[in-house]
Amino acid sequence: MIEDEKAHQFLMGLNDEVYLSIRSQLLALEPLLSLDKIFNMISQEKAYKNIMIARDDRQGATTAFTVKHTTRALSITERPTCKHCGKMGDDEAKCFEVIGYPAGWGARAENTVVAADLEDEHRMEEDVVSQPKL
Repeated sequence: MIEDEKAHQFLMGLNDEVYLSIRSQLLALEPLLSLDKIFNMISQEKAYKNIMIARDDRQGATTAFTVKHTTRALSITERPTCKHCGKMGDDEAKCFEVIGYPAGWGARAENTVVAADLEDEHRMEEDVVSQPKL
């Protein structure tokens, strides 16, 4: 009888919000389980609830990541394209080919200019060759 009283005291001292259902199930058993068995069942219930909380947290983080990823993918497609050079992310007001390359840009600007000049010369040679002789 003393063990039954201790078991009842233990069960009634549990948090109602968390252990209401397991407490009701254990109190409904006839005969009442030993205090050790009750404690083990409560421990298992607590471990189960902790696992479920952790799973819900992971699912929430995954959903947040998915939303963030989708938002970023949409913003990439909305990047402007320069009408002069055709580069994505540029606009004509900031295009180096229009406003000029900054001082210290180095060989990159020169190579671009030289390549553009070579293309122009090549096109002019093709035009000359393709024109019929009169």
